[in-house]
Amino acid sequence: MNRRNIQLETDISIRGQDEAVLWAKLSATRMGEQDKETVKSGYHVDYLSWYPIFFGKNEKECEKWLDTNHDWVVKQAIPYEV
Repeated sequence: MNRRNIQLETDISIRGQDEAVLWAKLSATRMGEQDKETVKSGYHVDYLSWYPIFFGKNEKECEKWLDTNHDWVVKQAIPYEV
């Protein structure tokens, strides 16, 4: 799958006055929730799920982290395929 075709889904939730959480919809296999070998064998199919990927003090800090780590997040959002 081409990285340019990935539709990255993110969300920032505010928890309290000084905590924000950056969420992203990522591959369950790449995040270790599902076994890679069972996907390779065709027994399971990879799926995307929401994961908290950064905890910051505010929304701006989360956005800055995402800008810095955008390539890693996009890679994790690609469904695992064989």
